[in-house]
Amino acid sequence: MIQHNHDLEILKQMAMADGILTENEKELFRSYFQLTDKEAEDLFQSIEAELECVQSETEVINWKRKNGIDFEKCIVKMLNPQYYTLQEWTGDKFIDGRFCEANCNPDITVKVNLDKLDVKFAIECKWRMNFFNGYTRIATERQLNHYRRFQEERNITVFFALGVGGTGEQPQDIYLFPLNKIKYPILKEDYIAKYLKKGKELYFDVKTQKLT
Repeated sequence: MIQHNHDLEILKQMAMADGILTENEKELFRSYFQLTDKEAEDLFQSIEAELECVQSETEVINWKRKNGIDFEKCIVKMLNPQYYTLQEWTGDKFIDGRFCEANCNPDITVKVNLDKLDVKFAIECKWRMNFFNGYTRIATERQLNHYRRFQEERNITVFFALGVGGTGEQPQDIYLFPLNKIKYPILKEDYIAKYLKKGKELYFDVKTQKLT
């Protein structure tokens, strides 16, 4: 019977670190814990099952993250460089719960190329595979509050760009709506239908502060 649960967990983590249970690692388990063939077989099946779960979850996370990044790029490409300058493009890097405060800011901050005016706006980009029963979550309450503080402190109008369907690179639909119109982190499809984007370029009206 396997003893030394702490040591066993350490060896399991070592085996899972690279996503592969090698023959050398199997032999290490056998010799260190003096496993019977049955104990070894049960243990290896358990580890391999955990590896499959981790790999599946990682693939889903990577797929979602890729589409999210691709959608940000899609929105950036819709900004004509003749009229708009990309000033900030945040990332989502963090470790052990620690993150850069700027990472909580909207994804993109843009300056309008006007000689005599310093006009900027910001866009938070979200891609979703579809609406679920006519609803989608675009942020957490905490994120919404942070965007509101960002908008107030920097005097920059914040918009959401929501891509739905297709891929992040080529979404089926894109919705553009101002943060000021959002009260809750969960939105109804019918509510944002009027913000459906038409055309391939983004246009920011300096006078009305509207992004279309």
